[in-house]
Amino acid sequence: MAAVVMVVFLTIGIESRLLRLSVLFLAAGAVAGVAIRLPASLRTRLGLLSASFLAAISILPILAESPEPQPASEVSVKRVNADYLAELIRKGPFTEQLAGGLQAKGFKDVRISDAAPRVDAVALVLDWPPENDPFEGFDGPSAHFETYKSAADAARQADQRISVLKKQYGGSTYGTRQGFFIFGNREIIAGGARGHVYVEAYSFPDSNYNISLATGTVNAMLKYAEKMEKLATEGG
Repeated sequence: MAAVVMVVFLTIGIESRLLRLSVLFLAAGAVAGVAIRLPASLRTRLGLLSASFLAAISILPILAESPEPQPASEVSVKRVNADYLAELIRKGPFTEQLAGGLQAKGFKDVRISDAAPRVDAVALVLDWPPENDPFEGFDGPSAHFETYKSAADAARQADQRISVLKKQYGGSTYGTRQGFFIFGNREIIAGGARGHVYVEAYSFPDSNYNISLATGTVNAMLKYAEKMEKLATEGG
């Protein structure tokens, strides 16, 4: 009877972790004591039940040791000011190291054809040594940032771009939404999402060198976006 009462206490909940453990051990002892005092024939019948009960409660201390949930009032809520983030990205300066002799020359407006609910889009102006031009008059790779109200929107944009590019060029993409590239029309298109920002970069022609150039540019842009997002985070 005592063991049953103790189990009922456990069922309705005891706030103190130490008290819960004490009740568990007392319940186990009570069951063992009752089993010893029973006639041999009855102990045999109830042996399986007692063993099952003892085995079941033996794992409950592990559950009792699970960390208590932190009160909601104590959880630090961090919010990203997406508008401020977009301003920071535009303001620069872009200081991340770029591969292949590329140099960042600032930012400029850019028009994006799709109708995603973005906050802002801005191009990163890139330049490289003339000897790297695939043909005369080529102005180097192009790249741009897209800022969104939420990280979910940025991730959704990455997924949508992957889907559109696969249909447009009929090929496979390599990587994930965090960083990918695809072979376009004799060009390399790379992109990725991090936090509230999606970025994309293009390089021509579709050579192994330009794969590393486009994906390296995307990685540098994502690092820059991450730094700006930390500055735009309230409580961060």
